[in-house]
Amino acid sequence: MATIALYANQINQMSGRIKTVQSAVTDYKEKLLSLQKQAITINKSACELDEVIASIKTSTQTQDDKNEALSTFITESEEFIGESERIDCDVRDVINERKNDFYEEYEYLRPECEKPEKKWYEKVGVVICSGLKKAGEWVKEHWKEIVVTVVIVIGAVLAIAAVVCSGGTALVPMLAALLTTIGMSAGTAATVATIASISIATIAVLSTIGSSALNIIGTWKDMSGNSTFKKWQTALNITCAVSNGIYSLGEIFNLLSTKIGGVAKSGASVVDDVVDGGTYSTFGDMSEVDGIRYKDWNYEKIREMSIHNPESDTLTLGKYRPSKNIDGTDNWKVAGPDSYNVIAEKNGNMYFDMKDGLYDDVMDNYKLSYQDMFDEFNTSALDKAIDEGKTIRFSHNPELAEYAGSFTDQEWKYLQKNGDYLYLREEGGFWYAER
Repeated sequence: MATIALYANQINQMSGRIKTVQSAVTDYKEKLLSLQKQAITINKSACELDEVIASIKTSTQTQDDKNEALSTFITESEEFIGESERIDCDVRDVINERKNDFYEEYEYLRPECEKPEKKWYEKVGVVICSGLKKAGEWVKEHWKEIVVTVVIVIGAVLAIAAVVCSGGTALVPMLAALLTTIGMSAGTAATVATIASISIATIAVLSTIGSSALNIIGTWKDMSGNSTFKKWQTALNITCAVSNGIYSLGEIFNLLSTKIGGVAKSGASVVDDVVDGGTYSTFGDMSEVDGIRYKDWNYEKIREMSIHNPESDTLTLGKYRPSKNIDGTDNWKVAGPDSYNVIAEKNGNMYFDMKDGLYDDVMDNYKLSYQDMFDEFNTSALDKAIDEGKTIRFSHNPELAEYAGSFTDQEWKYLQKNGDYLYLREEGGFWYAER
C-alpha cells in the first residue's frame, strides 16, 4: 500500500490547518490596522503616538509577510504532496507488478491475504474436490465392506429378477408333471402347481430381500453380540438358499425341456410330439416358450371352455348344421336351428362346442389335424358324461350312412367302445344311447 495512502487523512488536513493559521494572521493584521486608525485620531497634545503608530505599521507589514509566506507554503506543499503521491503510486505499481511476477513463479509462497477471491464455480470446484478427497479416503478405509455389499446386492437382484421374469411360475411344469404322475388330473395338478410355485417364488423374493438387508447390516456393523439378530440372519439365509434352490430346479427343468424340444407332460392326453416349428397356444396371451411349456394346462382350459352347461344331467350330441342366407345358400359361420348346439342350448343340455374361432385357432397354433382335435377335445365331453352317468342323446341319427366317418359317427362308436353302450333308442326326435 502506498505511503501517501497510509497517511492520506493527516496530509489532507495539513492544508486546512495552514489556512486556519493564515486566517488568524489576517485577522490580527486587520485588528492592527483598526488600532492604527484609532491611534491617528488621538490628539498629539494628549499623547505622543508616532512611535506606536510606526510600530503598528511595522507589525502590520510583518503580518503581511507572514500571510504571503503561508500562502506560498500552502501552494508549494500541495505541489509537493501531489508529486509525492504520484511517485508513491508509481512505486506501488512497480512493487505490485514485481510481486505478482514473483507469486506467479512461486504461487505456493503467496499468503492467503494476497490470494484473489475465487469465483463461485471455483468455490464449488474446491468443495467438490474436497468431498471427493474425503470420499476417496473413506472408500480406501472401507473397501472390503463395499465389495461385500456390492456382491450381496448383485446376488439379490439377480435372484429376484429370475423369479420376477418367470412370473413366479417356473415350478408349474415340473410340479404338474409330478402330480399327474401320481394320478392327479391335469387341471387340478396345474392349479396346485401354480399355487405352490407362486408361494415358493414369494418366499424366495421376501427371504432374499430380508437376508440381504441383514447381511449388509452385519457387514458394516459388528452384530456378534446381538443373539436375536444372528438368529434372524441365519433363519433368513437358510430360507433364502432353500427357496431359491427349489425355484432354480424348476427353471433348470424348463430349460432342459425346451432344449430337447419336448414338454413336461402332465399325464393328461396330449398330441404326439407336437410343437413343430415352435408353435404355441395363444390362450392367456402367453409367450411362445410358455405356450409350449404349459400345453397340457392349455388343453385342459380349452376343454373347460368348450363344454357348455356342464351341470346338466343330459349330454346332447349331433351334427352341426348351417343357417341359411337370404339367397338360400348355407352360412356355416352361424349355426342353424336344427344344429345340435342350438338344440342343446335351447334345452339347457350339456354340449361340446369350440366357439368364436377357438377351433381354428387351436388347430393352427398346435398344428393339429381334425382327427387330433376329436381325440384331444371332443372325447373329453364324452368321458365326462360317461363318468358322471349323464343321459346321452343325439339330435341326428349317427347310424345313417351319410354320416359315416363323421364326428357324429365317431362319437357313437367311442361311446360303444368306452361306455359299453349297445344301441340307440329314438324318442321325441332324439336318439338316446342305451346299454
